[in-house]
Amino acid sequence: KKQSATDTHAMSDEQEAVRLLSAPFELRLRSGRVLRLKNRVVQPPMVTKRGIATEAGLAWYSRRANGGVALAIVEATMVSQFGAGALTECNLAPLAKAMRGEAGDVVPAIQLFFDLVPGPMGPSTAELEAAITQYGAAALVCKQAGFEGVELHGAHGFVLNSFFDPAVNQRDDKYREPGSVGLALVRAVRATCGDDFLVLYRHTPTGKAYTVDQSVEFAKALVAAGVDVLDISSGCESKVGRNPPEPTVPGSDAQPFHGIAPLISVGYMNELPRALEVLRAGKADLVAVGRQLIADPEWFHKVQKGQLREVVRCAHCNAACFGGFFKDQPIRCVRWPKDQEF
Repeated sequence: KKQSATDTHAMSDEQEAVRLLSAPFELRLRSGRVLRLKNRVVQPPMVTKRGIATEAGLAWYSRRANGGVALAIVEATMVSQFGAGALTECNLAPLAKAMRGEAGDVVPAIQLFFDLVPGPMGPSTAELEAAITQYGAAALVCKQAGFEGVELHGAHGFVLNSFFDPAVNQRDDKYREPGSVGLALVRAVRATCGDDFLVLYRHTPTGKAYTVDQSVEFAKALVAAGVDVLDISSGCESKVGRNPPEPTVPGSDAQPFHGIAPLISVGYMNELPRALEVLRAGKADLVAVGRQLIADPEWFHKVQKGQLREVVRCAHCNAACFGGFFKDQPIRCVRWPKDQEF
């Protein structure tokens, strides 16, 4: 069958997307050390309900670290688990090692979740400052375990994001200032871990009572305080059968932050035309692929080999991933063979 001009153009766009996704990227830390990412694909943090220090958690993350990603971020992990002794350098070290992949060419990081009660009747000033200190201590445990960095979870309306939103944060102390808690946490991480450590910050650009312009100013302050990478992610409507809302135009959430720091963009980036638009236009430097890596951890290897028909494609149905999460069950994918772990 003779190829049409449309077919040829589609093929060239697909090849260009793979080329851009496969291009290496250098992250320069504040110490001057360079972390070389082998490509532009990030595994974002996704709660698996397997436990990160268990055999099941280790198997999950090991499988995905060997699927072709360059930067792999462990799911949101409550800082209180470190203070209670549930997570230690000893029991996290195997995970950090496994997440480097068999070739040792994956950069492992972990997302730390600030699990305090936000809102008008939240913790006292002393309690909040003790929790900030504990956050820095947890980051140090992660570094000593072998992780290259931590990500602060300041997105999606969760605790840290709530401290930034004036509609929620009605405190009467110095932490009423939007961004003050996030900046304090970044400084705490830098104080314990130093400049030779990767610090990422995940942020949602708009909220109930804040705008993208305010977020841009906050991002500049974050970088000045010690953030290396900004991970920009829209709000999360995580209901079964309903897709999380994403910007209609790929990368539109990340684009206002261009030039402040290296950027991660998220939102159906397993769809090659979307990833192509983001990377070709320079809207972001890296793209995060989440649910598709639940469905098929070998997604990017298959993409690079031109084996798109062999990909177990995410249906964006949320039935077994978010569905499992809300049932407090290990997340799965409806596309997996019955009773088989992927």
